[in-house]
Amino acid sequence: MLVYIYTAHIEDLTWERASLLYAAADKYATFSLKNVCSSYMKDNFSPSNACEVLLLSEFHADSDLKSAVQNYILKHLKEIINSDGWKPIQHLLLKP
Repeated sequence: MLVYIYTAHIEDLTWERASLLYAAADKYATFSLKNVCSSYMKDNFSPSNACEVLLLSEFHADSDLKSAVQNYILKHLKEIINSDGWKPIQHLLLKP
């Protein structure tokens, strides 16, 4: 996060780093970094990480990310319902 703050650049972003940096950026109100991480997650949704993103977007009150991941979940519902992450979040899918 400090590298981004000083350089406004982030290298080798991975799914794990993006989700961790997203949470840190939200906590410390570094909105440009939060947007970079959110965009990365939106571009890299998969059935295995969609439930995690839904929880993350709910916890950080990010309606834009939440809407994007809800749409992804609806398009890939059969795959996601069979994933391990589905049960804890199924009630969030219908929540506005």
